[in-house]
Amino acid sequence: MVFWRYRLEVLHVVILPLVLVVQFVSGLLPEDLIPVAAPLRPSLLRFHLTVIIFAVAALFITFAASLAYILLDRALKARRPVRLYPKLPSLEQCDAVGRMSLLWAFPLLTLGILTGAVASASITHTFWTWQVKETLAVIAWVILAVVIVLRLGWGWRGRNPALLTIVAFCAVLLRMLGVY
Repeated sequence: MVFWRYRLEVLHVVILPLVLVVQFVSGLLPEDLIPVAAPLRPSLLRFHLTVIIFAVAALFITFAASLAYILLDRALKARRPVRLYPKLPSLEQCDAVGRMSLLWAFPLLTLGILTGAVASASITHTFWTWQVKETLAVIAWVILAVVIVLRLGWGWRGRNPALLTIVAFCAVLLRMLGVY
């Protein structure tokens, strides 16, 4: 959708390797990684995983747009030509794609965290078990909430929101890969 809407071909260079790494690592994980009570398993787990997959997909696009913004901004400030410069989108286009995909990712991530908390409560009888994987997801959610408030409320644009978005994506990536 991003390619057809904005014609940003360069984002595939960032997104494809990340998707391949996540798929490779997820293939190595055991199947019973997420234990859910039997009555909730069919519907809640499918819904939770579907929402999280779409949220992470939108975050991948946000990350790629933010990374492209940072690299292009650095090249323009250094006044040195980049070989890929003709293929890179403009700063405004990178910022617009990052903002739009973030506005899709944040509500999906919120819904995914809430459904994950419900699934956790069905097993452990508490919504929060203070595990690192839960904490990383909430830290990423808080950072993204701050970015959205700063973007929409105070008109923040450019480098700072891109850097914060990259940090939040790294927290989500650490949570997904199980590195803690």
